[in-house]
Amino acid sequence: MNDSGVALMLVLAVVFGCILIAGMSMAILNSATEAAQQRVEQAIAEGRVLLGMSAGEVRRAWGEPDETANTTFRDYEDIKLPRLFASPLEKAIRPYDTITVPISRARSIWTYHNPLRTVMLEDGIVIEFSGW
Repeated sequence: MNDSGVALMLVLAVVFGCILIAGMSMAILNSATEAAQQRVEQAIAEGRVLLGMSAGEVRRAWGEPDETANTTFRDYEDIKLPRLFASPLEKAIRPYDTITVPISRARSIWTYHNPLRTVMLEDGIVIEFSGW
């Protein structure tokens, strides 16, 4: 076999290996996602709320809230940007520039009266709750 044949075999082996690893990674990710969804479904069936649940999942677990309070507030988020045009020395010292951008967030507090329970959602996701 000549050099180009060996090179082609090597490239094919690397490509096949990458595809195999990507497939295994997706299988692991899908398995973790399925396990998390099963945990959420179990909590809903038991009438419990978990951090990270969506508003719809809370409604399925506890029903419609008796009261809601909705607010919108301004928050700030730091974003790191790579320093593309800096010298190698500057990049070694500080590889990123950080900029702060304003973002708008929606927060809701749902109250249930019997029994007394509350859920705080931020952008439609549970961030805090009290009660069973």
